[in-house]
Amino acid sequence: MHRVFAGLLAALCVSLPAHGQDNPGDIVVSGVRTDNGTPGGLWLADTAAPQPLTLIGSTLSPLDNAASLAIDPFDPTRFYAGTYSRRLGGELTPTYLLRLELRGGALRKADVLNYSEMDEDIVLAVVPLGEHLYYLGRHSVGRVPLSGGKVEQLVELPDWVEPRGMASDGRYLYA
Repeated sequence: MHRVFAGLLAALCVSLPAHGQDNPGDIVVSGVRTDNGTPGGLWLADTAAPQPLTLIGSTLSPLDNAASLAIDPFDPTRFYAGTYSRRLGGELTPTYLLRLELRGGALRKADVLNYSEMDEDIVLAVVPLGEHLYYLGRHSVGRVPLSGGKVEQLVELPDWVEPRGMASDGRYLYA
């Protein structure tokens, strides 16, 4: 079972204590829907439970393709996610940047932040910093206002760069 989820899970976000988590040590995990029918969305990994992963939210279709996840450092109920584009009925779904509200181990609200199309097929990492949500895609680094708005591409990545992740120390971004 762990091998199946190893291929499914896209990113981990650990925070103590976050309101989306019931116990210290719980991990909120984002996972992308797989071709074999495993649902995507947010999962709660309870390290003390016999069934380690519980689906806590995937009813919103963009969240079904969650590929990256971060917590707001100032609000333990707020998470941010980036999605990946998949082919449905011959067309590619859009790539989204999402603001999520989790309380009591359940997804309470999800809002799309990007009002404009993104020139990315996957968001590998998201980092809230200041008034913006920064994202790392395969081809660029960009941002969108935390209140929602137009995506601004900041850096186009050369083809030889293979991005893996992004972090911040509260002042600078590292990718």
